[in-house]
Amino acid sequence: MRAGKKALIIVDVQNDFLPPDGSLAVPQGRETLPHICKLIEDESWVKEWDLVVATQDWHPRGHISFASAHPGEKPYTKIRVSKPSKGEQMDMFIWPDHCVPGTKGAEIEEGVRERLKPWLQDGRLAIVRKGYNMHVDAFSAFEGAVVDVPDPLAASPEVGRYLADKGIDTCVIVGLATDYCVCQTCLSSLAYEVDGRKTFKTLVYTPAVRGVSEQDSAKALEEMKGRGAILVGDEQALLQALKG
Repeated sequence: MRAGKKALIIVDVQNDFLPPDGSLAVPQGRETLPHICKLIEDESWVKEWDLVVATQDWHPRGHISFASAHPGEKPYTKIRVSKPSKGEQMDMFIWPDHCVPGTKGAEIEEGVRERLKPWLQDGRLAIVRKGYNMHVDAFSAFEGAVVDVPDPLAASPEVGRYLADKGIDTCVIVGLATDYCVCQTCLSSLAYEVDGRKTFKTLVYTPAVRGVSEQDSAKALEEMKGRGAILVGDEQALLQALKG
């Protein structure tokens, strides 16, 4: 693996997670957009990334995480459900329907999507979708699959292996939501191993993440930091961390 290859992971910047119309909108979610767009468009940043990964929540209708799939239950509550194929019970938060394939809510935000087109044309964009199993929710990008790459026959659909095979050793995480998918993606990145060795230096660029709950987001950031993530709060700090 060549040292120094870097991936920008853009987590779930989809219409359903953005105000004012998203069905599961992160209150300040739109504040991330200028920062994310700059990272993928500005010449001074484009040269930093060997690969851009954009993730999408991708839930079929009737998904186990939807309140509508559990008659009588309300969104934003915790219920008991059966683990797939195990017969055991587990707690699960349920949500409004969101990010259903074929709906506008599942699409990546228009401005980000447009700025990703050159990356696709250049062969440096991978799309990762997660949560597509009807019976399993998924928060981490590493629980998803790579579905759109220039040479899919040569690519592993398993995200960690795909990144490692690309020679990536540093992941910078941005997007939504800090207290859910950003946090879980970060923790998965930190924990991922190849041949028994930790694989990815992991950074979270805090101007470009927002969470559902301010309190839970603060706890999530502390957990990420405690596990070894580097939290960076401005562009200069990010550049320095990438060089370090």
